Amino acid sequence: MPPVIVADFKQTINWITHNQDEWDEVKHKWKNTSAQRIYELLKLKNRTASLLLSEYPVFRNHQGYQLIQIDFQLQFPDKEKLLFDRWSSFLKGIRHILQVEVSDTEGKALLELLKADDISVDGQSLITVWLLAHVLPSPLLICSGKRRWKPSILESRDSIVVLVKDLSELQATIAKLFSSWRDYDIASTPFIVVHGEDLKHPTGFTVWNNVVSYKLPSFQKALDICLKLYKSYSLDFPRQTASVWHLLACYLYDFTLPSEQTNITAMVTAIRAKASS
Repeated sequence: MPPVIVADFKQTINWITHNQDEWDEVKHKWKNTSAQRIYELLKLKNRTASLLLSEYPVFRNHQGYQLIQIDFQLQFPDKEKLLFDRWSSFLKGIRHILQVEVSDTEGKALLELLKADDISVDGQSLITVWLLAHVLPSPLLICSGKRRWKPSILESRDSIVVLVKDLSELQATIAKLFSSWRDYDIASTPFIVVHGEDLKHPTGFTVWNNVVSYKLPSFQKALDICLKLYKSYSLDFPRQTASVWHLLACYLYDFTLPSEQTNITAMVTAIRAKASS
């Protein structure tokens, strides 16, 4: 870019950082700088949730998820509302597969909860996404120092959705999760925290972007923002649940799967067939 344009761009980003009380104008300027910001971000190596916060502190604002929505809509306008349009068919299609594929004791107990007459849509959504980690377990991971780590189903699930029954436990739960990732030299990735004592009726939903959280009204909305955060800025999915995230991104938004995810291609096809039957 010519020097004058570069200077104007930097001044605009600086204004956004220091004038977050003028949120409507922040969103306007954010939209106008979207193409250049994303271009600059994609040039950076090792993009992580932490790097996003460092480059653009405005993401620390509790309304920062709205900026993610802006960037996603500008890049993928035809995908903006697809998750909400397809969620019911996903729940219907995947349920048949889960009933056949889930074999562990805890997974079967979760399947029984799905049959409850009084389960809420949020409860059904949470349990279904959790169960994906039971049928798509983590591979053996090679971490720093050539250490090997085979995450358990619970450890894998926690890189997607963490359940906190009592809000007094929230900080300790998050700290333990981050500590576990640091032990294996794994970067923090976006994930969802669900609050509620009853799995069938969760009551609170937040998306965590490193140390920043965004409060959202439903599980579907939290999942939508989380996936848009990954896709808007080309963040890598966590290795322990990459298959789960790729499945969701492919079925719900039509994102292309990596060539090595052939099993997910077959699974998406099966879900679509069951959903339409």
